[in-house]
Amino acid sequence: MRQPSQREQHDEHLKVAINAAHVQTRETYGPLRLQTELTSQGFKAGRDQIVRLRRELGLLCKHKRKFKATTNSIFELRIRFFSTIHQKNVFPYFQ
Repeated sequence: MRQPSQREQHDEHLKVAINAAHVQTRETYGPLRLQTELTSQGFKAGRDQIVRLRRELGLLCKHKRKFKATTNSIFELRIRFFSTIHQKNVFPYFQ
């Protein structure tokens, strides 16, 4: 059986570092920011290499979602129901 090549060994070390940096950065860094993070830790890796290794590891970034305004559930005018004395004069949707 062959021993792993230098590239395979380097890739294995990078995979561990990429995985750790991915978790440390709360899974938000893409390949470019990961590259600067890894170079600050002393690793040499190009953007395409990081993209390839992230794909092999199955790592994806979390994307920010747009803010969606919901309906205002606190109405300024409350819906009020009154009791009526004369039931004949009341519309059906007020009963």
